[in-house]
Amino acid sequence: MTDRAGGAVVRPARILVWLSGALGDTLLGFPALRAIRAWAPGATITVVGRPAYLILARDIGLINVVEGVDDLFASQAFVGAHSASLPFDVAIVWSSAHQQIADWLEGSGVFAVSHAPPRGADRRHQARYLLDTLASFEIQSPVRLPTRSAIRRLTGHVEVTAEAQVARRVLLHPGAGARWKRWPLDHYLTLAEQLQRAGADVHWSVGPADGDLQTALAIRAVPGTVHVDLSLQELVTLLAGSSGLVSADTGIAHLAALLRVRSVTVFAPTDPLRWRPLGKRAVVVRAAARCGGAWALNVGSAETSAEMALRRCADQSLDSCPCLAALNTDVVFHRLQRCLSRAGT
Repeated sequence: MTDRAGGAVVRPARILVWLSGALGDTLLGFPALRAIRAWAPGATITVVGRPAYLILARDIGLINVVEGVDDLFASQAFVGAHSASLPFDVAIVWSSAHQQIADWLEGSGVFAVSHAPPRGADRRHQARYLLDTLASFEIQSPVRLPTRSAIRRLTGHVEVTAEAQVARRVLLHPGAGARWKRWPLDHYLTLAEQLQRAGADVHWSVGPADGDLQTALAIRAVPGTVHVDLSLQELVTLLAGSSGLVSADTGIAHLAALLRVRSVTVFAPTDPLRWRPLGKRAVVVRAAARCGGAWALNVGSAETSAEMALRRCADQSLDSCPCLAALNTDVVFHRLQRCLSRAGT
């Protein structure tokens, strides 16, 4: 954006970003938020999305204001009523309803609006895809996590993993928002026993959406300590004091990557090329493709754009992927041990 009179670069003072979705989707948008902040460092950046997750972005200085996607302001986009004048110079929208939201913003006086589907139609990493959609504003950036100094505002730790390595705490998170992403609980229990024999202090985290896992862990002799229904800040604290995490492809894996906590993420039905956690301390174990599934395009209606399918499973109706069930615990255990042994990297 340039000033017509003098040719000087002028950055917008008020930016709106629409970034809703689950925890992992939101965290993979942080590199794009970091690039927007670097592009317009003095701007007030307002983000529409899930407040519980976006508060992390606010607390580390990427954004200024959080608006809930279900609150009154955001709901105006879907009721057909234009505002007289919205207080934004620029808007960036990632949503399945991006065209409708863009029409509302432009009709409400926002001068420049960039909009795109929340996910791409190819196998680019999700963080890279979001950054690439900013090209119309000439925002160019590599995929970068927020800085370590910014993350210390969340954890209070001078160096998260230095303290955690002494504790040897390993956190196991067997749940996932989509049940078909889960590695079987019996595999986690076997892994927990292996870790305890190796001297690890095993902890578990189970979220509110995983009631069946809470019940199963409550009635079984579970090695280690079980944490149930932690708030996001409590989960940040638990992760920050851990040396490592094992989970499915779900939000906690991306939270660990943000905090620079070493992690092993188990993939099978989702694509690590698109969804792997960011950073050198995040390791992926990919189950062998046994079910015969393939990646495909989900072609939407005329109002929506094509998106790459999230799930590569031959039978989309199954509650779990047989490829995950076939992944041996020894593979995950040894990968985690190698990951934890790389101190200082």
